[in-house]
Amino acid sequence: MVLSEFGGFPGCIMDCRIIGCIKVKQSSGKQMIRNDRFLAVPEQSVLFENVLSIEDLSPTLFIEIESFFTTYMQLEGKEFLLAGNLSASQAVTLIKE
Repeated sequence: MVLSEFGGFPGCIMDCRIIGCIKVKQSSGKQMIRNDRFLAVPEQSVLFENVLSIEDLSPTLFIEIESFFTTYMQLEGKEFLLAGNLSASQAVTLIKE
């Protein structure tokens, strides 16, 4: 998920930096699978220029992000469990793996 004051569209490309990851497990058929959600901000963002990690987000915004993911998965009829957060460096390491 890219947090931005800029509008985007499918296929839009912008330089972003990873600020962290929300670890999740969700249902896939009869089993639970890991399907983490990575958070990023555009390098050119003014609104998020000082956000280097998810800890820099306001608690209200972070709750809204978690609620968004939880709600849309519930609407799709899938079980969705939040399993913690990763820092920016941990998230980048996970992406590289």
